[in-house]
Amino acid sequence: MDLKEIAELMSFDMGLDIKASHLKRVGSWLFLYRKDLYDEGGSKEVECFTLPCGPDTFEAYTDIPYDASPFATTKDARAMSVAKLNEDYAAYLKDSGEHDKAEEFLTGKRPFGYGLLAVSGDCGGGMSDRHDLIVLNGEHFEAVKDFLRYELEWSMLCTENDQEAMNEFYRKSGKPTNGSNLIDVGVFGHKWHIRSNWLLVEMENGHLLNDFGFKLNTIKQGEHET
Repeated sequence: MDLKEIAELMSFDMGLDIKASHLKRVGSWLFLYRKDLYDEGGSKEVECFTLPCGPDTFEAYTDIPYDASPFATTKDARAMSVAKLNEDYAAYLKDSGEHDKAEEFLTGKRPFGYGLLAVSGDCGGGMSDRHDLIVLNGEHFEAVKDFLRYELEWSMLCTENDQEAMNEFYRKSGKPTNGSNLIDVGVFGHKWHIRSNWLLVEMENGHLLNDFGFKLNTIKQGEHET
């Protein structure tokens, strides 16, 4: 919707005479300068709405001083107002447990929604009482799928106790090659991740959908400590 359409809908919802000139749209925010709105000190206020909003009802998230809004005359004041609102609103969503919505608000896209959980091996309780959980962002997922397919195939071969078949599979595929590739692209952080066994798990709002009863060491993809 353009600002004229939004102004008409807001006028109907609020019972006010709102014009397109009373509105500004910046990033994920819609700003409304209402000439009837003042703070306790008599200063002009601007209402702030998160986008998308409407079309039936419009409820402001907060209001800010006119001089610290996108209606202000200085470019720095306008930029600071939006940055501060983004920070405050993302913190509000996270405090409410809405981590996925906070990330979508800040980045424009939903979190990938999956992670890699070390269920055994060095980083799966082998070297400590914690299990690494790598929160995936969707990048290089084809490499992740190749690695998980390799692990599954290798596990099934182990049940057959056919050393010749295992040697042939290892020669053709090579776990060190796949694991090293995941280190190169930032999915894995070190050799101990290669020496762990992993499960693809579903996530929501920064947490596992299913509780495995593990103490977790949660790491975002690409943010491993070196």
